Amino acid sequence: MQTFMKSWTRFGVILYADDPKSIFTLKTYGSKQGVIDAISKLTAPGINTYTSKALEFSLQYFGAQHGGRKKDKVPQILMVITDGEATDPEGLKSSSDKLRENGITVISIGVEQAKKEELNIMAGDDISKVFYVDNFVALENLYKKIFPVICDSTKRGKRLGHICSADVVFLLDRSSSITPENYTIMLNFTKELVKTLDVRKDFIRVGCAQFASAPHHEFYLSDYTEKKDVMSRIDSLSYIGGNTYLGEALKHIKDYFDASRGSRRSVGIPQNLVLISDGDSHDDVEEAADSLRALGIVVFAIAVGDVHDLQLLQIAGTPERLFTVQNFKGLVTIKNVCRKLNASPTNILGISLKTTNVNFTVVREQTSGEH
Repeated sequence: MQTFMKSWTRFGVILYADDPKSIFTLKTYGSKQGVIDAISKLTAPGINTYTSKALEFSLQYFGAQHGGRKKDKVPQILMVITDGEATDPEGLKSSSDKLRENGITVISIGVEQAKKEELNIMAGDDISKVFYVDNFVALENLYKKIFPVICDSTKRGKRLGHICSADVVFLLDRSSSITPENYTIMLNFTKELVKTLDVRKDFIRVGCAQFASAPHHEFYLSDYTEKKDVMSRIDSLSYIGGNTYLGEALKHIKDYFDASRGSRRSVGIPQNLVLISDGDSHDDVEEAADSLRALGIVVFAIAVGDVHDLQLLQIAGTPERLFTVQNFKGLVTIKNVCRKLNASPTNILGISLKTTNVNFTVVREQTSGEH
């Protein structure tokens, strides 16, 4: 969870339908409970969806007079939540471009009847910042996907004391299809990923296992609290060879996401599994992968060479988390895994429900009959 204090994360909310209205600004509340209480009291009668007008309106609320901290290099994020087509679509590009010109990241969230092309325009055609759900109930779990994007958007800002937390477990293939040279390349790649993470007890924790004919334990999330120790331990990993029983390895790795092994899943800390493999599995993987995702574990699958893509897609659950390279040397070209795992943002200032700020403002569309 984001640490919430006036010196760290700030939130604001704007509601809109025919006209936008500021409900509270970035400087209004200094506690998480204050924001939650204010949001719980919102009522939103409305008919039309003047999204462009709301985007233009939101820009001013990133100013210092409203609690914005752009001059302190605090990241600025606008989250827009809408469930309908814009009444004024002709202004979407210019209004969202103006926000980006002022250093504001726009994350667009569409519900039900929202037009995906309009969501793309608002996010500057950056699909990593576009989210869509079929109904408002589904919004409750969407934060798990949005959280890493916010982290990525804020990691370049000035750190005021808080960094995103995450648990990351690596599952590495050491079967006979991998040569000793390629095995070394894989370990080096894993260390490069770890270098991008802020490994500390209360921030990012790292665990690791290997597999071939059988899974092999290396270390749990609770074993190391310093990056140098994790790096040293990865250096000591050994190659053994054998067949590729990935399904069995996925069943084995589930235990690593238990609280007794250092996982913080029960307190809402994001859970991530990074799999690297170059071979087709000799056993079924789908059931074991589904079981992991049912626990809220996000699985990244990295395929090396001519691997069975469908099998790894079953493991990752979505093409966005499946990465492929032709050979182990190609691992160095994979940047997106680093970006998606890196959890070192600073301040979130404003959420508008059609949303404004980190300085996080949320701008949200008012819909008739909503309470």
